[in-house]
Amino acid sequence: MALTYAQLVTALQETTENTENTFFLNIPVFIRQAEQRIYADANIPATRRMLNGSCSANSAYMSVPSGFLSPLSFAVVQSNVHSYLLQKDASFIREAYPNATVTGVPLFYAVFNEAQFLLGPTPGSSYSVEVQYMGFP
Repeated sequence: MALTYAQLVTALQETTENTENTFFLNIPVFIRQAEQRIYADANIPATRRMLNGSCSANSAYMSVPSGFLSPLSFAVVQSNVHSYLLQKDASFIREAYPNATVTGVPLFYAVFNEAQFLLGPTPGSSYSVEVQYMGFP
């Protein structure tokens, strides 16, 4: 059974037995976060996206695409050859490449925060990249 938005809000209030105003005002936040979690975890084909872009020379950071939820793959593309990077935690990259001025072709990437990827080692030149990811529909 599909619920309208108003029915969902009423059901949340009735289930939690909470009619306090702050709770009511945060219901849209709860719903949006639930949608994002479902889209990220369910791996729905309609949410698959691809970014063909580039990373900048001497910058270990690269912006995540608009609507980004979670990564699927990250590749450096040179002469039409895709070299897939391994996803790691940012602490791994910082430990493996403590000196950000040491450059090369990236081998690893991490989702650093909601706006940036971290690459390791720091790219020595500008490289074409292909990022496949789950995006908010």
